This record gives sequence, structure tokens and C-alpha cells, in this order.
Amino acid sequence: MSVFLSQISDYVSAISSHYITLGISVIITTFVRWTTKNSSRLPLIAQSFAQKIYLWKNEITWSVFFLVIIFANFSAYNSVNDKLKAAEKKNDDIFNIKSELKTLKDVQDNKIENIRDPDAIYQLNSKVGSVSAANPILNQGIFTFGSILADGNFNKSNEFEYREYILKIDRFDIQSKSTFAGRVQSQFLNVTCLLIRKK
Repeated sequence: MSVFLSQISDYVSAISSHYITLGISVIITTFVRWTTKNSSRLPLIAQSFAQKIYLWKNEITWSVFFLVIIFANFSAYNSVNDKLKAAEKKNDDIFNIKSELKTLKDVQDNKIENIRDPDAIYQLNSKVGSVSAANPILNQGIFTFGSILADGNFNKSNEFEYREYILKIDRFDIQSKSTFAGRVQSQFLNVTCLLIRKK
């Protein structure tokens, strides 16, 4: 409905803006009417011309009217087309801005994700626990930890990430489990891990 009203508004504006054309059409139609009514006052040659005009008065009047309508429609079409192009450009600009914002958000999310807790351990890019009393013995290819406190997602048989290293538990002295706030936690004490590789 709003599009239809907008088109009507553009149509009316187009007709109004071409007041010269409308003025000419009014003059022509007025001349036709006057000529047909006052043909007896005109010279002989003009009377013959007036009679022809009289025969074609309706056709002339409607022709002028339709020419004005066609011209107005053409102008209204151009106006609507210009507005549609402007709207499309705005939509493209909005799309580009949204794309840029999404890219910035993705970059920010990646930065946040890459900021890891230096005392945490990770499996499958998810934090699964934390360590204490870390002691790297690189010349022997091992790490020792005073303890590893892991959540229920930690798999002690698989490799895990600690800082820039990939480690795997080799042995530990004590393992205990507890439940806190509905979450299962495992604690490993005096842990020795093999250094698998550096990331």
C-alpha cells in the first residue's frame, strides 16, 4: 500500500512539475473550444479550418490530454526508478557495513579465544583443567606438575595442550574425584607428563 501511495505521489508531483506542458494543453483545448464556438466571426478560410477543428475537437482534446499523461508517467517512472536505485545503494551500503562488523567481531572473537590461561590445559580447543607447580625438564622430554585439577571432559589417556606444548600423562601418584556444584572434578597429584612435541 505504501509503495502504491508513493507511486501516486510521484505521479502527481511529475504532473505538477510540468506546469508548462499543462499550460500549453489548456491553451490548445481552450483555443479549440473558442474556435468552434466563434467560427462564424472568422474569415472564410478560417471558417473552413474551424469546421475541421470542430469535427476533430474531441480527438484533439484527448490527444493533448493523453500526451500530458504519457509525459507525466514517463517522468514519474524516472523518479521512482531513481528512488529504487538510491534504495538499492543504501541496501548495498548496509550489507557492506554488516559484513565489516561481522568480520571485526570474528577477529575479536578469535583474539579472545587465543588469549589462554597460562596455567590451563586444553583438549579439542576447550579448557579441561588447570595445573599447579609446573616444572619443565626439557632435556629429559618431560614435564612434572604438583597437581592437575581437571573437569569431567578431560581424558587422561589422550594428549593435551599446555601453553605451547603437547603433553601426555605418563604417571601420577594419586587420583581423586569430587563433585562441586553438580560438576565432576578429578585431581591428579605428583604428575609426570611426556613432552610429545612443541606446537
